[in-house]
Amino acid sequence: MNNWNYIDTYNQCPAPDYIHCDTRDFHILCTDGDRADKRRMHKALQKLGDVQEAMFCQDEILGWLKSLEMNSGGRGEWRYLSFKGLTIPRWGNWIKYIRLIRTNEIIEKFGQRKHVYIAYLTCSNEPIALLKRDQIIPENIDQEALNFIECRIYDDGPDPEPKVVTCKTMDDLEKLLND
Repeated sequence: MNNWNYIDTYNQCPAPDYIHCDTRDFHILCTDGDRADKRRMHKALQKLGDVQEAMFCQDEILGWLKSLEMNSGGRGEWRYLSFKGLTIPRWGNWIKYIRLIRTNEIIEKFGQRKHVYIAYLTCSNEPIALLKRDQIIPENIDQEALNFIECRIYDDGPDPEPKVVTCKTMDDLEKLLND
């Protein structure tokens, strides 16, 4: 997969070295890297803290990212994703990209071998913070900072065009969906 595609295409990435997720629209890019680049990145991540707290099994990634997407407004064109209590040096609280790098670790899960990834934050190519599991929970999403420009609601009806709505908070979105 060489282009940025909507997150639902994740299963087309068998075990890439890197998974890049743009949190503005939850499009992903799966890439491979050379050994020297991966070693350099692993060393940089270890300097940021305990990488064990930022590890995710390969089969957890799609569900975890989809949960973040849904809890920050669902499928949409743009959002400003930030978490309460999380401040990133030089960037404030905006989480522009979530990146995951494959480790050499493989675990046995339900009789299958699964790769392990380390999640980190960046607004460029260099890692600026580990993304720890306990930080990234729906309750910590700063709903007021999301600044939805528009949300598109897709249904299974005969009209292939989405319904476009504008909303500021998850409560507004829930009201629209329940009407």
